[in-house]
Order: sequence, then C-alpha cells, then structure tokens
Amino acid sequence: MKKYLLLCLLSCSFVFAQGYSTIKLKAMQGNAAAQVAVGEELYHDATTEKEYLEAEKYLKLAAEQGEGLAQYYLATIYYLGLAGVEDDQLALKWFLESAKQGDSDAQYYVGEIYYYGLTADPDYQEAYKWLQLSAKNEDPDAQNLLGEIAYLGSLGEEDNETAFQWFTLSAKQGNSASQHRLAEIAYLGLLGEPDYETSLYWLKLAVEQDDADAQGLLAEFYFYGDALPQDYEKARYWAELAAAEDNSTGQMVLGYLHLHGLGVTQDIDLAERYAISSAEQQDAAGITLLGKVYIQRYLEDKNAAYIKKAQRYFETAALNYEEPYAQLALASLYAQGIGVKQDLKKAMTFARLAEAQGLLETQTIIAVIYSKEGKSDLALEWAQKACQNEIEGACNFYRILSQ
Repeated sequence: MKKYLLLCLLSCSFVFAQGYSTIKLKAMQGNAAAQVAVGEELYHDATTEKEYLEAEKYLKLAAEQGEGLAQYYLATIYYLGLAGVEDDQLALKWFLESAKQGDSDAQYYVGEIYYYGLTADPDYQEAYKWLQLSAKNEDPDAQNLLGEIAYLGSLGEEDNETAFQWFTLSAKQGNSASQHRLAEIAYLGLLGEPDYETSLYWLKLAVEQDDADAQGLLAEFYFYGDALPQDYEKARYWAELAAAEDNSTGQMVLGYLHLHGLGVTQDIDLAERYAISSAEQQDAAGITLLGKVYIQRYLEDKNAAYIKKAQRYFETAALNYEEPYAQLALASLYAQGIGVKQDLKKAMTFARLAEAQGLLETQTIIAVIYSKEGKSDLALEWAQKACQNEIEGACNFYRILSQ
C-alpha cells in the first residue's frame, strides 16, 4: 500500500529506542502505542499468512483503542487478503475509522471501495466525498479517480474539462492511468481539435510504465495510421503486449489484424476469439468487430444465421454505445438488404447517426440510399462529398451517377 516506508521509520524507531521485548510486554499489557509498534513491526517482517495473522492480532487491539495507524494497517490486511482471506467489508470498516481521523491514504481507499462497488453497488457520491478529501493532500490516485468520475459522467453529465484538470494533476505526479487518459483526450479532440503531439507526449510516459491501456492505445495509433504512420507490425507488437494484460483495445486491434490478414496470417477463428474477449469487456469497438467477423463468415458460407448474429452485435454497439462504425454497418446492411429485409428508412436513420459523429465514410452509403430511393440529385451531391473526402470507391460511384 501507500505509506509503509515512512510509517515504519516512525514507529520502528520507537521499537528500537525501547527494545522490542519491552515494547511487546507493554503491548500485551494493553498499551495502544506499543501495540501499534509491535503490529507494524510484525507486518513489515511478515512473509506468510501465519505471520500476518500475528500482526493482525496486535493491530486489531490497537485499532479498537482508536489508533488510526493501526486501523489503516489492519484494513490493508483485510483488503489484500494478506492473512489468507480478503474481506472488503472489514477493510472498509477500518479504512473508514482511519479516514475519519484524517488519514489521506485511508480516505483514498474508502473512495476506491465505494467507486468500484466492492461491498455493495457503486456509490459515486460517497466515493467523490472521500476522494476529494484525499486529493486535498495531492494523492495522485485520488486525483485520477476524481478524473474518472468526471470523464465517465458517474455523477451525471460527462465533464471533460474537470476530468482534464484532475488527470493533469495526477499525471504530473507520474500516474500512468491519468497519462493514458490525457493522451486519449488529446487524441480524440475532446477539448477542441485533436492534438496528436500532446497525445503522444502523455502516451509515451504511460507506455514507459508498462501501462496496458496506453499500450492498447499505441497499437490503435499504429493500426489506424492517424497519430502515427500506419504500421501493422508495430500495431501487432503493442497490441499483443496490451492483450496479454487483458486489455480490450489490444484484443480488438489483434482481431482486426487477423480478420483481414494485416501484418499477420489471416485467421478468422483467431479474430473471433480476440473479438469475443474484447466484446466481453463491453468494448464497443470489440462488439462491432465481432459483428464484422460474422459478416465475413456469412460471405464465406452464406449461412443466414451469421447475419443475424452480426446484426445483433451491430445493434448492441450502435444503440447502447453509439458506436459510429456499427451504425454504418447497419446502414449498409439495411440499404443493400444483405441477409435482412431491405429497409431504406432504417438505413438512413443509422447512416445519419454515424454521419452526425463525423464519420466521413457514411457519405457514400447516404449517396447509395438516395440513389435507391430515386433521388438522383441528392445521391450525386453526397457522392461528390464522399469523393472530395477521398472515401474509397466514392469517386467511381460519383462518376457512375454523373453519366
């Protein structure tokens, strides 16, 4: 946990000054300060569950007498399961007692437990309250979680500006999770235009700390070729590192590489496994990829069941996560009637949703829909837009419509 070295220097000096046997005798006689000193000494020397149980005995005696330091250490034993059993309820109880006495590290862990819902459903209000107290002492982990609360809109509306402020405070102290978030915010242009230079600055710092989320984002950079020159070999390298830590973005990138044989041998079975792993973590891009895997399977053997699976995954990503590429895929399915009944109204609805998110590839499918509706002027207009934006195949379609 956070404070071991500093606190050991304080309490261990007390032990050394009076002699361990003398302090242990005082601890057994009920002296709270002695119980803290012995408990902490045993805690730091412990390497087995049995030894942590012995430390727990003294720490609990001191904790019950209101010793905040003992309460903190006792909580860590339960939180990490050092004595053999993890008990988040007991950890929360003793972290709370210590936090109420002003211990900033205990305040952070109380916030963390409430944030992740380790003892009940997540309680973001309580998490926010305790994290704020810890953050006043410039705790980088507390600052990071406060950034997450704002970034994800856990208390209501997403607030990228507040998130940016908290992430910056944390990242400057070396927190890799915050560095990754700052890279993401700059890359996506959530506070203005995309800023690849700033994104790469923060991403490099996070990657140097072996942050799996940062490795996944770096793989994405190389895969899409926007923030960095497209390089499928490097995309695979970083994606494999991230996926080894169960990172959903790394899994998604590997899925796409294997689906299309980009820098690797094409392997639809492997692509499907990576897509499933990513989708199981509620990654919208992974869910969309899984839909594309089943489209590929349909194209190979014309089994309509695969189209139904693809449609289901596309709808999940498009409707639940507003994923633009899933919306585009649904627009294409309904416009062309591939495995589903042609429905130009639904096709246009999904196309407009994707187009509103700035997905330029949607312009071509909008042109196709207008063409199928017999609205040649509108079809030509949208095909021209797509051609001007250098969308693949758009210029050929524009020339066909112009004849």
